[in-house]
Amino acid sequence: MEGDTVLKMISTKNVVSGQDLSVRFDVVPNEIINRKDDEILSYQISGKLPQMGIEDKLKELLSQVEKEALKKGVLADVSGKIQGLPYDDIYGTARRIKGYGTEAKVKVLANSDIYTIGPLSLRLEVEI
Repeated sequence: MEGDTVLKMISTKNVVSGQDLSVRFDVVPNEIINRKDDEILSYQISGKLPQMGIEDKLKELLSQVEKEALKKGVLADVSGKIQGLPYDDIYGTARRIKGYGTEAKVKVLANSDIYTIGPLSLRLEVEI
């Protein structure tokens, strides 16, 4: 294959230490999925909700972003995760929305170019 590629080695069955390991290989092109500053998804959230309710809505939004990224071809890490927005960002965004006390549009943007290999680097922006 031409260009950057990702070689995945996948076990075909579970084994215990000492057993032979049977694997298959997948070769996937490492293509750009989202460019820096691309809007990936947006969502309206009410600032009248309780703080925890707003945080839950943000987590839902990020879960949808993760599902969309998987559909587009972003590969999960060994733990099955592809996004790692720190909780501080979620908490801070929820506080800001709560402080506005009105409907707010939350946009999830690519914080940097996102490739097949990941990671899913994100940031949140809020508009009222």
